[in-house]
Amino acid sequence: MNALKLIALAANVLASQPNPEHITPEELAAFAVVESSGDEGIWGDNGTAYGLYQFHLPRWLENGGTRAEWGRASAHTQTEVMLRALTKYAAKARAAKADRLTWLATSHNNGHGKYRQTAYSKKINAALKGMRQRRKV
Repeated sequence: MNALKLIALAANVLASQPNPEHITPEELAAFAVVESSGDEGIWGDNGTAYGLYQFHLPRWLENGGTRAEWGRASAHTQTEVMLRALTKYAAKARAAKADRLTWLATSHNNGHGKYRQTAYSKKINAALKGMRQRRKV
C-alpha cells in the first residue's frame, strides 16, 4: 500500500475511533511505511512480527487485538490496534513531558519510551516528514 493510501486508511480509522491524544493519519502512516513498507501481510523478525506495524503477539494482545486475528487481520483492524497502542504511548509521553514522536517510536520499537532519539525514531521522523509533504500536495 502506498503512502497516500496509508494516510487515507488511517484517516478512515481515526474517523471511527476515539482519539484523545490526537494521533494523526500521517503518524500512523509513517509507522506503517517504516515497519512494513505498507505491506499488510508481511511477516518479520523471523516470523514473530506481523503486518503493517510489525506487532509481536504479546504487544498485539495488550493493545486489543485477538489471538484469532493476529496474522490474519485486515489493514483496518491492524490500524485500529496501532491507534490504541500509540494512544497509550502518547499519554505516557505527555505525562513524562517527553518529545512525543520520539516517545511513540521508542515505545513501539522496544516497549518503553525514551527521551533521546534512536535510529528507529529518526526513521519515523523522516517518514512523517514525507507523509506531511505528501498531504500538502
